[in-house]
Amino acid sequence: MKAQKVLYVLISFPETSETFIVEEIAALKREGCDISVLCLQPPATQANHAIVEQILETTPVRVMKSPEKLQLCKVLWAALSRRPGSFLHSLTRWLRLGPERWIGTKALAELPNILEERYTGICVHFAARNLIAATTLSGFTGIPVSVTTHRFDIIDDPIGIDTARREFGKCANIITISEANRDLMQKKYGLGADQIQVLRCGIRTGFFSHGDDSPPKDFDRNTQCLHLATIGRLQKVKAQHHLVIAMRHLVDNGLRVHLTVIGEGPERARLEQLIEEHELESIVTLAGSLPQNQVQQVLGKSHLYLSTSESEGIPISCMEAMAMQLPIVAFTLPGLEELLNPRNCGILVEQNDVQGLANAISSLAANPPLMQSMGYAAREEILQNYDRTKNAKKLKQLLANAGVSPSMSQRG
Repeated sequence: MKAQKVLYVLISFPETSETFIVEEIAALKREGCDISVLCLQPPATQANHAIVEQILETTPVRVMKSPEKLQLCKVLWAALSRRPGSFLHSLTRWLRLGPERWIGTKALAELPNILEERYTGICVHFAARNLIAATTLSGFTGIPVSVTTHRFDIIDDPIGIDTARREFGKCANIITISEANRDLMQKKYGLGADQIQVLRCGIRTGFFSHGDDSPPKDFDRNTQCLHLATIGRLQKVKAQHHLVIAMRHLVDNGLRVHLTVIGEGPERARLEQLIEEHELESIVTLAGSLPQNQVQQVLGKSHLYLSTSESEGIPISCMEAMAMQLPIVAFTLPGLEELLNPRNCGILVEQNDVQGLANAISSLAANPPLMQSMGYAAREEILQNYDRTKNAKKLKQLLANAGVSPSMSQRG
C-alpha cells in the first residue's frame, strides 16, 4: 500500500483539552503515516505532556495567514493550471461561502504548499470552522476530507446546522466517536446511518496500566482512606463543584476520603472558596494541570474515578481511569452509558444529583468485591474497544479507502 501523507486541519494545535488528537497523530505516525498540521490559529493553552513535545519536534505545524490580494490571485491561477476541469466548480463553492468565505480564503493561501506536498488525505476534528477550511482545500486539490465529530460541535453547532450539513456533504468520511452521536447526527443533519462511521477515541493501554496482571486494589473502609480522582479543565461545564459538596456528604457520614482534582481553568477560585467554606482543605486537592506520567501515578493510587460533566462525548479521562482498573461513578450522559453499561464498569446517577453521587461512592466503598469486579471489567472494555493502536489502524484504513482524485496529481 502506498504510504499515506495526511494533513490535519484544526482550529488550533496542540490544545490542553485535546491531547486525544496528539495521541491519534502519534499512533498514525507509528503506523507509517506522514503527518502535517495546519491550524486556523495558535493554541490558547498547550498541554505539558511528553508526547506533545515529541510530536511538535517531528511534525510540521503551520498557522494559516490571510493572503494579500495579489498572492490570492496567484494562488487561484496556480489552482486553475493544476486542475482546470474542476476549477470553476471549486471557485463557485468558495464564493458561495458567504460570511465564512474568510475561512476559505485563509485556507487558499496554503494551496501552493499543499499541492507541492501531494497529501493523500485531510483529517479534521470537530464540525467547526476548520471543516470549512478543509473542504475548501479539498475542492481545489481533490484531496479527500475525513471529519470526526465529538460532542460539543454537534450539540452547540458552532457553524450552524445548515452549514454543517453542507460541509458533511463534501466529506469522503464522516466519523463520530459514539453510537449516541451517530443517532443525533442522523436526526439533526438528515444523514443516513450508513454515511456515518463510529470510530472510538482510544488511549495507550500499555501506558495506562499497572504493568502486570495484578488485581484491582482492595479496600477496607475500616482501615483505609478511599482515594478518588477526577480529571478535567476547571470550567462550568465540568461542574466539579458538585464533587466538593459530595465530599462533604461522605465526610459527614464517617467515610475517610481524599479527592484529587487534576486540571486547571477559570473555576479554580470558585472551587477554592467552596473547599474552604466546607472545611475540606485536607480532603480535596486541586492538583492543577499535570503531565501524563503524574496523571498515571494519581490514577494508580486511586480506588474510584468520578465525573460530573454536564456535556461530554465519551471522556478520554474515564477511559484512562478504566484502563487503570478504576470503576467510574458519574452523572449520566449518553456517551458514558455507552462506555460503562456493556460490562457494568461503574455507577451512573442522574445529572446534578449530588446526594446520589455520594451514595454511589459510599455503596462501592462498602462492597470491595463489587468494586474489584468493576475494575476488572473496566480494563477489559478498554482493551477490547478503546485501544489507540487498534483504532488508529481502522482510521488508517478509512483514509486509504477514501482515495484521492486522479486529477490531484496533475502537474501544470
